[in-house]
Amino acid sequence: VGHEDAYDLRVFDNAPVGVRHPGVSCGGCNEDRKSQSLPLRSQSRNVTARGIFKGAIVVRGNDWIQGYEKGEGTVLNICSTKNMDRGAAEVQFDSSKPQQSGQQ
Repeated sequence: VGHEDAYDLRVFDNAPVGVRHPGVSCGGCNEDRKSQSLPLRSQSRNVTARGIFKGAIVVRGNDWIQGYEKGEGTVLNICSTKNMDRGAAEVQFDSSKPQQSGQQ
């Protein structure tokens, strides 16, 4: 990521948890701006990233009611639902066909 693959920048997507900012744009950039200066990673605070992404290993919760399969699964795809962008995930569990899970 970055100009000529020279910079390591990770941007996390919080749309799957329902965060929306209608009518808001970045205060540091706009459509005409080519770059935004950022502090060195060593000078930035560490934040633990949590979430579901393609390739993540997941397990069903105790309240799962759609099928009996147990064990781990792999996220195949992040999907949109009627009410949320990227609010569901397609998961392949060890012993089943792919299933979509998320907020409906």
